[in-house]
Amino acid sequence: MRLSALVHRLRPVLRTFACVLLFAPTLRLPANQPGGLVPTVTTAVTTGTVTYRSKTARYLDNGIIRAIVSASGNVQSLRYLKPGLPGTPAANGIEMVSQSGSSNSNFGNHTEIYYYWFPDGTAGTAHHASTGDAARRSLVYRRPYTPATHKLPMDVELHYTLGRGETMLYVHAVIDHPAAYPQADLNFIQMIWPVAHGSTDFLCENLYIDDTVKLGLSLNGNRLRRNSLEPNYLDTSKAVTVPGLPGEINRLTSGPFNGQMTGKYSYNIAYHRYGTWGRASEVNDVGQWVVVGSHESGNNGPTRREYVHGWGLVYHQPISNHYSNRTVSVPAGAAWTKVIGPWGLYFNGLPTGTAAWADAQAQAEAEKAAWPCAMTGRRSAASNSCGPNWRPCTATPRPWRRRTSAPPNRSAIASCGRVLKPPPPPSPPLGLPPAMWWPCSPRTAPAGCWPTRA
Repeated sequence: MRLSALVHRLRPVLRTFACVLLFAPTLRLPANQPGGLVPTVTTAVTTGTVTYRSKTARYLDNGIIRAIVSASGNVQSLRYLKPGLPGTPAANGIEMVSQSGSSNSNFGNHTEIYYYWFPDGTAGTAHHASTGDAARRSLVYRRPYTPATHKLPMDVELHYTLGRGETMLYVHAVIDHPAAYPQADLNFIQMIWPVAHGSTDFLCENLYIDDTVKLGLSLNGNRLRRNSLEPNYLDTSKAVTVPGLPGEINRLTSGPFNGQMTGKYSYNIAYHRYGTWGRASEVNDVGQWVVVGSHESGNNGPTRREYVHGWGLVYHQPISNHYSNRTVSVPAGAAWTKVIGPWGLYFNGLPTGTAAWADAQAQAEAEKAAWPCAMTGRRSAASNSCGPNWRPCTATPRPWRRRTSAPPNRSAIASCGRVLKPPPPPSPPLGLPPAMWWPCSPRTAPAGCWPTRA
């Protein structure tokens, strides 16, 4: 066959190949959207009461996620049905919350997602309102301060929000200190999410935080990083304490990590640098993630560290006091309110853990770009209606400001919403030049706005 004839026959193939090369940048999967939106799922969001564990609870259901929340505001069940699969999450979804506990002190008797507003827990919390419509609904739980019961003189609200077609349950809190309340010292806010499991294995066997930090665990002679296999549920339950070490650090006595030690302190992070962490399974093709669009509501600025995992428990701590973080103190006579979050409990179903982790990271970027969230009552950043001396929230708000001189007094930081009782500055990270930071969290700002001089 002559060359000209060969070229003539191959011309359609070559043309197709050239088009693929030309348009390859546009032939990508749809980008992640806020809430993990799947536009093809149009099921209305529903809510109501349901009997669960022999007690009355409430639910949110959008055909992808079904969340059951107890009378005290804890999430007892999260069932996830991968979009496109037949059935309903109630009947066909995968349970993503532990339904049974262990006598072992590591995993413990964890059977629901629960919270601390330390020094208090969720005692005294009750359903306050159900709001929204078929496109988006919220469950609101409220814990009013009761002096005879509570140590923290603050009122606390907990909000769960689920939208149509979304693969993420949003959570945010509102803490309120009326002027009539005594001094409040909030040590930390902590959410604890126990991973679902059977008698031997966790539903999601692999942990994903980052790929740079090495753990104390090794597998087949290779030191693991924080994107790898974790001890299973059975082996975790058989771990023992080690004399002379903190109780949270245990030695494993069975399984592939037999004889090795680990604990939750191996899973701490520089909070402001991370948008997601969680677990995924290459056996069950499912992933569960904490996703955070902004850390602006956190305390202690960019030096804050906190742990996010340990022994099958996934944590989120928007307010911290471990690792020398400072208590949030509000004096008597001061009226102070703060929105914490929102953060998301995000789900995906991909064939590899690495793919699920990459998707969760893309989701974190989508949430960051969409910040601030309208569901917290803040005005949209695009409205630009903050008034004089205030600027709209952006994707990277700065609720902290750097200082190199003496701590400012109240009048000097009035434009920052008045920090009522600034804590001592934290120590700078090892190896970095001295830098001191003071919180600049607006208390009197218009909704959705931050100080221009922050």
